[in-house]
Amino acid sequence: GTVTLVGTNGGSGLTAGTCHGIHLSGSTVKVDSSLGALSLAGTSSAYGSNASHHGIYMENGAKVQSTNASVSLTGLSGTPAANGSNYGIHLTGANTQVTTAFGSITLNGTSRAVGTSTSNIGVRMEAGAQVGSTASSSVPIVINGTGANSTRTATDSNTSNHGVYLTGTNTKISTAKGSVVITGTG
Repeated sequence: GTVTLVGTNGGSGLTAGTCHGIHLSGSTVKVDSSLGALSLAGTSSAYGSNASHHGIYMENGAKVQSTNASVSLTGLSGTPAANGSNYGIHLTGANTQVTTAFGSITLNGTSRAVGTSTSNIGVRMEAGAQVGSTASSSVPIVINGTGANSTRTATDSNTSNHGVYLTGTNTKISTAKGSVVITGTG
């Protein structure tokens, strides 16, 4: 059946630490469905001066995978004002994967950081993280990312509030037959 995972971290008054809505870490961590759709929705409600409040954070080989259905990830970062690196969705590390063998994959990530903070990215993939479909039918991979709308301007030396940002060796988005649509607003 359908697998739904919803996580909300933080809350009123939470200003310290790194607070993620959903945090999956390690090669033995797997969210898996053989028949039903997978849906993950993570929200960080943290605010204040600390950084790294991600909606969904997958690292160190964690996997979200479906054999016969669609996969959807929706992440909303926290809203700190002073420090950056607040991502809607952050996938990092070799063998960190979001995959399906049949259905579509959709990633929607929004950074909600405010003030003068930088490097607040909607969807960030790095260090060998992968999103892929091996479906033989034309099912799409859709990635939508919205970077934070901070008060820094284009003339500032380091805004870096990208909608979608991919970096690092072997970081990739791949499909056997379907389309890949990436929309970034930064």
